[in-house]
Amino acid sequence: MTTPLYDHVSFEASGISLWSHLDSPLTEEMIQKLLKPHTSTNYFLMFVNHGLVHYCVDLKNITVSAGQVLFIKPGQIRIPPSSKNKAEYYKVIFNEEIYGLLPSPCRFWLDPLNEQKVAMSTQAWQRMNDALMLLRTAIQTAATLTIRMAYLNSVLQELEHAYFSNVEKEPKKRQVQSFLQFQTLIENEFIAQPAISEIAKTLALSDTSLYQLVKEWAGVSPKEYLNRRVVLEAQRLLIYSNLSVKELAVRLGFADENYLSRFFRKQTGQSITDFLVKFNDMSS
Repeated sequence: MTTPLYDHVSFEASGISLWSHLDSPLTEEMIQKLLKPHTSTNYFLMFVNHGLVHYCVDLKNITVSAGQVLFIKPGQIRIPPSSKNKAEYYKVIFNEEIYGLLPSPCRFWLDPLNEQKVAMSTQAWQRMNDALMLLRTAIQTAATLTIRMAYLNSVLQELEHAYFSNVEKEPKKRQVQSFLQFQTLIENEFIAQPAISEIAKTLALSDTSLYQLVKEWAGVSPKEYLNRRVVLEAQRLLIYSNLSVKELAVRLGFADENYLSRFFRKQTGQSITDFLVKFNDMSS
């Protein structure tokens, strides 16, 4: 039997864990809990070597095939598959503290291409796999955090390059940089629901240029992008907090619960009650 690489004590102590489809890192009780919809509290990566894996992330279905990497960031709602169809894979999980120790942030976590996964070339996959094996050995042998961080950073840099490999040429590279700035601003300010003209001004863009930029990368207007982010937060809080609709309205900056309810229905096509019933049916 393969020796498990993961347990809660070692993970909490090191901040990084790594295991494969051959390992048995979780108890049956923990597995059953994780099969239910839940909020990701850490950075999560799944590297699929063989077969297919189906995940649901923020209510969106994603299929990850061989040579691809699924990435999930803290705060996202995820539903793992009940069966991984004999897929072969590695998983890496690390916490916010570890992410903060990296030499530079990885832009792919913002997912400007709206993929939630990275496809790798054969050569890049091999390099990344080599770094994963070094990280695995470092965890098994209790290597210093500096060494583990070096291998983790190598893996993440391969993912960063592969994710953006099709936008490296100018002017696409300049455009994605501006869109990443827009995404970051929305992520930090969406509850305040800033005016689109103010967002454009902050990014040193005209209203028209901002519209064209967001439409190019997200397929929607800047206002629709902002609205979708607000709705996503509302969905997350509805599922994973004990807030009433009135309290939720206050949390999200709405004048009252009726305004929030109308906004939610307009954006999703269903009432808050219908959304919760549908979600509970999916998770039962």
